Amino acid sequence: MEHINDMQEASRKAISMLEPYKKNEPEPSSTSSRRYPKGYAGLGMCHLRALFNVSKSAAEEAKEKKIAHTDSKSVFNICMQNKNKATGKVFHLQKEHWAALDLVKGTENDAMYYDDKVMMELNKYEGRLLH
Repeated sequence: MEHINDMQEASRKAISMLEPYKKNEPEPSSTSSRRYPKGYAGLGMCHLRALFNVSKSAAEEAKEKKIAHTDSKSVFNICMQNKNKATGKVFHLQKEHWAALDLVKGTENDAMYYDDKVMMELNKYEGRLLH
């Protein structure tokens, strides 16, 4: 699981906290067909990638408004303003890095956890797991 070793400490802690709820081992995000729009790559853009995983409109709005990844309040506000279009939640892990928890369509409680390096299916969709 080399991809986990390369993750930030905040991400490794989140994976550890979610361990009891995983349906499969974390897999590298690079194995997914998910592609982010141009301008979402690089350091300081993890909030856009997390938002994109739950609400494409929220991610685009944050990009247009040039909201910084350090501005937690504004990122959460944009997510809330787009909650009717959002399929999940974003988390500011230890105020260092952004990740997302997205409800799996057609289920009541299954979720996908998205981080920059990994994604993992969970059998429990509850945002408070990462608080």
